[in-house]
Amino acid sequence: MNYFLKTILIFVLFISSIYAKDFKEVMQRGDELYKSFENKQALQFYLKAYEIAPDDYEVLLRVTRTYNDIGEEYVELEDNKNAEMYINEAIRIAEVFIKKYPDSAAAYSYLAMSYGNLAIFKGGRDRVKLAHKIKDNASASMKMNPNDYLPYLILEFTTERLPV
Repeated sequence: MNYFLKTILIFVLFISSIYAKDFKEVMQRGDELYKSFENKQALQFYLKAYEIAPDDYEVLLRVTRTYNDIGEEYVELEDNKNAEMYINEAIRIAEVFIKKYPDSAAAYSYLAMSYGNLAIFKGGRDRVKLAHKIKDNASASMKMNPNDYLPYLILEFTTERLPV
């Protein structure tokens, strides 16, 4: 290997190690904030991690979950504009999550949850359409991992509030 190629390889490895360290630190800080229920701040760190590693399973899971959590917080505060904005972002990321990890039960659960959260703001026909999407995604999750409780809770919550 010539000198030029060795230099490039060393540089690439050096940059990769910096990104790996930054990624780990960003994820850890997001996790700390999330555990402290500081969801907006946690989301900022998870979004930084998403910029570094947009294909990472754990990043996609945390970003989707946190967008949903913040949306739900805004629902409780009766701030529907912000709630819907965050929930729509949760749907967007959950759809990316499924495209990148089509065999992930969690991806389908979080998409079902996101649709359920969105249904709060919809009426009539839109709710019926969302109810079917919720059921389809929760069912897909249950088939992949029948021992996970989340899709069962999503379906139970949905059937209480929406026509399925």
